[in-house]
Amino acid sequence: MSIFTQEIERQLYQISTFLQEDIKQILLDKGHNATGELVESIKNTVSRGSDMFTIEGSMAKQGEFVINGRLIGAKGVPIDALVKWIQNKNFSNGISSTRGLAFAIQKSIKKKGIKPDDFIGEVFDKNKGLIERKLDEAVGNALTLSLTNLVNNAQQFA
Repeated sequence: MSIFTQEIERQLYQISTFLQEDIKQILLDKGHNATGELVESIKNTVSRGSDMFTIEGSMAKQGEFVINGRLIGAKGVPIDALVKWIQNKNFSNGISSTRGLAFAIQKSIKKKGIKPDDFIGEVFDKNKGLIERKLDEAVGNALTLSLTNLVNNAQQFA
């Protein structure tokens, strides 16, 4: 692997780590941390193909529902997921049936829906300039390292 490629990869790992932490923080700031499962599931990796790099992200299934919301009348939220959410939020204190409350919440969600919250798009929009600067910096650093290496190698043979 060339010095150029190594430097680009190193810089992309830094960008990836920054985005991962910023996505987690925005979830916490918006209160999407009832179980902590979604926040902890946010992962980014840098993959190298034959001629390019890709930053790939993954998250728990419920992240899709946070991003896309729930349409009015859509299929109900799984009761077990609601029960877990109710217990984590301590909404079940003094209520005789947590499952009954879960069914009531499910009915309300089907009736009213859930507003979408594209937290990932928000992070990318907020950091667009920073990402562009970091990518420019990565390419600039990689070119500088490559040219320096080229010059040093050429001097050995002069």
